[in-house]
Amino acid sequence: MAEGDVIGAYSIALSVKERRAEFVRNAFLAFIGALGVSVVVLIINAGLIYRMAGVPLSRMTGVMANMAEGDSDEEIPDLERKDEIGAMARALEVFREHAIERRRAEDELRETRDQLETRVEERTRELRQMSQRERAILEHAAEGIITSDENGLIETFNASAEAIFGYDAAEIQGQPITVLMPEKEAALHQAQLDTYLNTGKAKILGTRREVRARRKDGTTFPADSSITGMKLGER
Repeated sequence: MAEGDVIGAYSIALSVKERRAEFVRNAFLAFIGALGVSVVVLIINAGLIYRMAGVPLSRMTGVMANMAEGDSDEEIPDLERKDEIGAMARALEVFREHAIERRRAEDELRETRDQLETRVEERTRELRQMSQRERAILEHAAEGIITSDENGLIETFNASAEAIFGYDAAEIQGQPITVLMPEKEAALHQAQLDTYLNTGKAKILGTRREVRARRKDGTTFPADSSITGMKLGER
């Protein structure tokens, strides 16, 4: 019995070791299989994520790059999506619409500015031509024509005035118009000018009367005087 029992115990112990080795081998194979499945699933998920998010984001990045270069006419993709990509696309669409409106307003403003500049140039040309005609009329008028500012300082002195008074236009411009009058006439004219400046009332504007005038050499002579007031801008 002793010999038989020893042999039986030895046989059972050897069977447990073999099963343990087989268990370890099977567990390792199962781990490798699970790892392989996990890698495959990860690759599939990565592909799905790229397809669902990466591709739309790439398209949207291209649209934004084109918009940054001034192209606001490109259509925004994925507007119908209900996820974050769709929300981003709709926000980009609002930005695109605002950019189009801003560009349209800038174009209209530029067109208005160009039209205004054209009208200003045309009006300036017309005024220049008018000024040239008026200057020619003034210079060739038979009567002496003198203009002065609100302070009574001579501004223009035409050729006939030069011949009548003996002054050159260059030497008389900027001087008081009263130098062309005898002392009595000069005092009266200055008093009337002061009254006009202080009250706005003028007794001699728009009238024609005979006065005494004084030449450069000091001689006086009778002259018909007509004074007209004009308002130019704030003057």
